[in-house]
Amino acid sequence: MSEPSSVPPETAPPPLGITAIIEWLGLPPSGDLGQELTTLKGHLLAMEDTAASAQQRHRVLDLIHARSVTAVARLTPSLDEAGLPLPRKLRALVKSAQELLELLARNFLAILQDQVDEHLVKGLRQPQDVILWRAQHLLKQHLLISALVASPAAVGIWEAAHRTYALARERGLQGQPPEGTASSIENEYASTLLLACAQPASFSARELEFIADIAQRHGHRLEFLSITDERHRGLFWIDPNRDSPAVALARRLPPPETPVLWFSCDQLAHFLERQLHTLESGSQRTGASELPEFAATLSGRSVLRRLIRFWGNPARRRFPRRRQSYRVTLHAGLEPLAGLLRGPSLEEGEGSSWMITNESPDGYALMHLAGTSEKLEVGDVVALKPENHPPGRGGWQACIVRWALSENPEHLEIGLQILAPKALPATIALPGENASAHPHVLVLPAVPGLRPNDSLVTPAGLLPADQGRFVLLVERDNLEIKEVRTTSLDEQTARVEIFSIAVEEQPD
Repeated sequence: MSEPSSVPPETAPPPLGITAIIEWLGLPPSGDLGQELTTLKGHLLAMEDTAASAQQRHRVLDLIHARSVTAVARLTPSLDEAGLPLPRKLRALVKSAQELLELLARNFLAILQDQVDEHLVKGLRQPQDVILWRAQHLLKQHLLISALVASPAAVGIWEAAHRTYALARERGLQGQPPEGTASSIENEYASTLLLACAQPASFSARELEFIADIAQRHGHRLEFLSITDERHRGLFWIDPNRDSPAVALARRLPPPETPVLWFSCDQLAHFLERQLHTLESGSQRTGASELPEFAATLSGRSVLRRLIRFWGNPARRRFPRRRQSYRVTLHAGLEPLAGLLRGPSLEEGEGSSWMITNESPDGYALMHLAGTSEKLEVGDVVALKPENHPPGRGGWQACIVRWALSENPEHLEIGLQILAPKALPATIALPGENASAHPHVLVLPAVPGLRPNDSLVTPAGLLPADQGRFVLLVERDNLEIKEVRTTSLDEQTARVEIFSIAVEEQPD
């Protein structure tokens, strides 16, 4: 794959004069996004060694900020369907954009700390609340991009976000939207915290944009607290002096004698519960909702259920993890999994190779070794089997992808939850469809003490809520024909739905 087009510093150095920089900023943006990002960053770095008045520096910073916001907005739509790991060209653009956002935010923060400059250019630059808002917003965008590409936050970004909010609170500027903005500094910070508390690695890029939209609209529902309150279930804490996001109290206590900032997501979780109930009851038109339109879709409602849990009732890890190091073969998707369980239509060599790095009774963490991973997506089902297992249709585990992380184009890690140690291929005979159109599904047999009823894994949106009875053809040792009905929807992602089912007894 070709490398991204850009302007290497040795072949196209940025203009050295402040006048030349201002003239360039007056030109239309470049059609080459890589070149645009590289040049903007080059101008910011050049300003450090450029002779210019304070008024010129602030003017240039304002112009670069406007161009940078536009450039980053051009990049983010391409991340929705990129897949993991990102292609090298797109990864290079992401790196350039994040470096530009970080450098620009730190330039704005440096202005506030220059006391001499404060007196020289009073009235010639943006007010303090606007400067702090811009820094907070730029850092939020940096962290959002990291979430969209399933990559860890860069070193120092969380520390800078905490410090920016602390500066705003010290100066009493956090509560009201600065002139020309639609949100307060506190709301920008709160929406950043909410995205991190939602465990972004467990959502697709499209779902994360939906979550970021909710966090931006309703960040004011996050409650900052002076002391802990046991009545709050969605309680989180921040160590402002550490370069890390918030931590759920249910998962870890803060270090002793460490001054932390507490906040609660209870109010937001309760709000989402009410919105979800209204959407599922059908009593509210989509356009009248206080949520984005995506909330009315199957995937949107599934995301809301998980947000209510992550924000309102974060839980401890159920089982300890044990380090492991053995290879497995993985096939992604419901159709391949059903095919593998039917027989040798797919061979192990057609899947991808992974290394189990740790495991627990309910799941695994895996690192990609070889083979394609383009079809892999958070929320999809996969088939998993150790490479040393005898070939054939036996030994395949049904799992669901819970999270994904990718630090570079050669790196991909995923977390899997085991759905069942054994799954059965089946087809659904829906009224009005011919046999060739019967969709492939999976039946997860009941497990005493864990899952009292059989479960059915279907493609998302296949069965409406009012489906009623239908015929299920289960391929066990012999073909079994059952009339069943769904009793509850237990799991819903953008790719699959998992129902509990009950067999309808035939009258004597």
